Parts: sequence; C-alpha cells; structure tokens
Amino acid sequence: MTPIPIYVHTKILDYIYYSDHIYNRDKKVSIQYALVCKQWFQISKNLVNSYVIVDLDDLEKKHGETNNYRIITRESVENIKFDFFNIKNKLVKSLNSRFRSLKSITITNHDSCDYWMGDSLGLLNRLNKLKRKDKIQVNFDLEVHCFDPDDPDQVEEEDNEDEDEEEEEDKDKDKESEGPFEFNTVDFKFDFDFEYERSYGFCYEFIKLTNPKTLEFLANSSTDSGASHLRLYHSISKLNHRFSSVIINDDYIPLYALYRFLQSPHLQTFKVNLQFHFIAALYDSDSSDNNSYDFNRMDNFSFQDILPDDQFDSNRYLPNKVNEDNQMYCSFSRGEYTDSTVPIYSKQLWNQCLQLLSNNSTITELSIGNIECGYECLYRERHGDDNANVFGQQLYDDLLDALSNNKSIKSLCFDPIFSPDINSAFLTSLLERNKILEKIIIDGQRMKSVGPLIDQLSKLDTQCAIINKDDIY
Repeated sequence: MTPIPIYVHTKILDYIYYSDHIYNRDKKVSIQYALVCKQWFQISKNLVNSYVIVDLDDLEKKHGETNNYRIITRESVENIKFDFFNIKNKLVKSLNSRFRSLKSITITNHDSCDYWMGDSLGLLNRLNKLKRKDKIQVNFDLEVHCFDPDDPDQVEEEDNEDEDEEEEEDKDKDKESEGPFEFNTVDFKFDFDFEYERSYGFCYEFIKLTNPKTLEFLANSSTDSGASHLRLYHSISKLNHRFSSVIINDDYIPLYALYRFLQSPHLQTFKVNLQFHFIAALYDSDSSDNNSYDFNRMDNFSFQDILPDDQFDSNRYLPNKVNEDNQMYCSFSRGEYTDSTVPIYSKQLWNQCLQLLSNNSTITELSIGNIECGYECLYRERHGDDNANVFGQQLYDDLLDALSNNKSIKSLCFDPIFSPDINSAFLTSLLERNKILEKIIIDGQRMKSVGPLIDQLSKLDTQCAIINKDDIY
C-alpha cells in the first residue's frame, strides 16, 4: 500500500489545529495527535507554535527549559504575549537571544488595577532594540479602565525590585521620549469604559506613533445614558493612510470620521455604527444650504486632548478647524455632553460620504449599525414620540443608491436599523441592482421580515445569500 505523503499528513493536521485555534476549544483535542508518532510530533510542534499565542509568564514557568520532547519551548515559540508594563530592557535582551523563532508579539493590558498607560508610552522605545524588527509583528490588545487618580487605593506605586541599573537609568528617558517606534505594528485593539477624570487622548498618540494596519474598538460599559463613547474618532480617522481594517463595536463615529475612514486607500473591512437619528435630522431640516465646502481642508485642526469633564468647544465648527471628536448628538438634548445642534455643512458632508461609498473600490466587507445616544432616545423612538426622528424614505433611497452602485463590497451586514416593513423592499431593490454582493447578513430579529425575499432569491438572478447573523457570530 502506498504511504500517504507527508504533505497530506500536514494538511490534515493543519486543519485540525486551525479548527482548535479558531473555535478556541477549552480542551484541545488536537494535541493528542502529537503522540501518534515522531513525524506527527514534529508536524504538531510546528503547527502549535504557529497558531498558539503563548503567555510569556506561562512559558517561563512551564516550558522554559530546552527539551526536545516539549511542544512549546523558547526556541520554537512563534507567538507570545505579555503585559504592557513588563516591557523592560532585560526582557528585550532575552527575546533577542533566546526566542529565535519569534514572529509576533502581542502586548496586553487587562489588569483591572493597572498603572496608567497614558503616562507610559515611552516604554515602547525599548522594543526598538529588537534585533529582528522587520520580521516580528507587534500587536496590541489593550483593556483600559479610567480610574479616579485621587483614589488612594489606585495610586501608582514604584516597583524597582526587578530593575537593574540599566533599567533605572533608562526609566526617565523612556518616559520623556515617545517614538519614533521602528517596529512593525499590525493589530491594535482598544477595550475601554467611561472616561473619569483622565482622558483617553493617549490612544490617539498611541495609534499615531505605532501606525497599525487594523483597528478594533470596544465600548464595554453601558448605562441608561448610553454606552461609553470614545471622543477621538475624527482625529483617528485622519491617520487613515495604512488602515486595512476598522471595526468599532458598541460605539458610534461622527459623520466626519465616516468621511475620512472611507478615504482610506487600503481599507478592506469596515464595521461601523452611526447615529442614524442624527442623519435623519439632516433630512428633516427645512434650511437649504447653498454654500460650497472643501471637506478635505475644513478639518485642518491639530489634535487636542479632551478631559472628560470638558464642555463642548464653541469653536469646534470654525472654518477649516472643524473638529467632531466631541460631537454627541441627541435630539432630546439629554445629558450635559449631548447636543441637538445640526451643523449647517452636515447634509453636504453626508452626501459626500454616500458618494465615497458608492465609488469605493477597496472595501469588501461592510457592516452598518445604528446606535442611539441613550435609553430615553431609544425608548421614545421605539414607542412613538411626536418629536422623535423617523428614518424617512429619502434616507433609505440615498443609502440604497450608494450600495447598489458599489462594485467591491461582497459581504454586507445590517444591524437592526431598518423597520420591518421596508427590509424586504430595500433588499430586493439592492439585489436587483447589485450583482457583486455574495452575502447579506441580517440581524436575527429581522429575518422574519425578509422571509418572502429569501424564498424568491432564485428569481432575482443573484448569487447572493441572505444569512442570519445569529448563525455565524
């Protein structure tokens, strides 16, 4: 009998290990295949080291010593992670001398009692000393809590026990100097809660200095005033020359940020939420604006850190200095930080966003969601209030035109922003006009309203599938 080629063995095991990695199984069934034979052990070792991101502390405790019969060792591991505040010269020297297969470093910050990162970006200078900077990918997976600096239980304490003389000498230098960073940053994830006393402005500086390819944000707190909101998106969107993926979870971006993100020359994945009650207000406005705007020059502002208790800057709409970082629209003027003002240029800016979306040739995966500014707005809009904004037909028609004309988007996801009685008609028109789409993902709550459309897909001359979001997430 002809033996199975090694290539086939490798492909089979590759699939098994990849499945374990993707579905993050608690019990890794794949590791048992390493015990089948010496050949499978070596294949398994290569695959595990390729897929798994190993916590550096666990590696030092369990797998530190060189051993030919260990799956993971310092010499073989390709992907490691460690805490932001563990970045020390001693660690970098160890990475250079002992971690010879290293391909990626993920820097985390998940301790709920952490030091304040905003004062410590200079620590990243130490990564400039990596010998294989061009071959090592640096990623950031950060969870940040904005603690009260006056709370004595959360005062930063100096920890010098593990610092040698070189660390002590470089400490002040690292704090004062931030960049330029010479290492290659790919992924940047930022998980945040409400700003309290301190600002998340350092996040903008972080992105500017590290120049990542992918961004992902998660607002992880919510009250009846709405979820935590990052007041940096307009500034961040202007750093758009390298972004290939931008994902914003449970938070919304202002209209100018949408405009800038859509101008990103390499953007492929774009998952974003908007305040559609603000966009609806643009159509409700009776005022006509015949001014001519140059939106590429109007937001020529320099970044300014905004403290959480700062009020709205009355100058944020000055000509050529428009800054929508701090724009939080609320048609009910709920809360001291919300505003019912609709800037005079916004309708034209929205039209430019639609034009950019229509003509975009790089985005292949798009998700559009809606976020209200708080419980009161949500309650009133869902229960019918005379003053509530209702998404008018013209808004849907304009969005339909932009999506129908786009020739690059293959995957389109709608969070529940559409009323049930318009879903089927909207999607039918979209599929009749756009033959590029391969799948449309609908929120589970809306699937019933598009049931008749799914039954008639075969008659629409389309290869597009309509998928329940609950089935894939």
